[in-house]
Amino acid sequence: AELATYPAMESSYELLEMLRCQLPDYEICKVSDTKMTLLAGAPLDFVMYHCKFCCGVYFAFHLIFQPDSTILQDHIDTKYDCKVHERECNEQRERVKAKVKSAFALHLREAPHPMTIGKSPPLTYEISFTKDGALGLALNEEPGRMKVLKVKPQEFFENFNRLHPQSAVNEGDYLLEVQGETPSFDQIQRLQDGDKVRLKIATLRAPQPPNQ
Repeated sequence: AELATYPAMESSYELLEMLRCQLPDYEICKVSDTKMTLLAGAPLDFVMYHCKFCCGVYFAFHLIFQPDSTILQDHIDTKYDCKVHERECNEQRERVKAKVKSAFALHLREAPHPMTIGKSPPLTYEISFTKDGALGLALNEEPGRMKVLKVKPQEFFENFNRLHPQSAVNEGDYLLEVQGETPSFDQIQRLQDGDKVRLKIATLRAPQPPNQ
């Protein structure tokens, strides 16, 4: 059953992570480029006060990505073995459904507009460093580049950015090259501690002054 229709968007890693943050009780996975599945079991405080048959109830939804819209669907194939508590199960399902719709609407309101290289001249620069531990970048792979979704605390680039503000790598920036090649997750995972790493970055941020 179709629950809501939203503007067209891509089934991206950025959207997947945003939904996981907003719906921590859900298992959310990208099934394909046109579909995501959201799945959650009945909350413990609900099943504790009902009979054992209610424990098998789950709540499942699909996001369908179409060229002109994004559809939120209710996946209804649950067979309720417990007729005594069917009404309570359905009421709980409606509450979960409302939470999903609310969270998705919140994402649409608050998600930042993506930086599209080409609308205004980006600043490009290269940095080099010796790899020492996890880079600490949450990335989304796009055609020919990777977008920085987040700089993770207490990892390499948080410290690098503090020491080198003029060549910092921040949320919203893009990796254009890694070791002189088009970046990919496989390529980054192959980097070993001690390797000399070269990155080419694109940003629309204003240049930062050097540390005094």
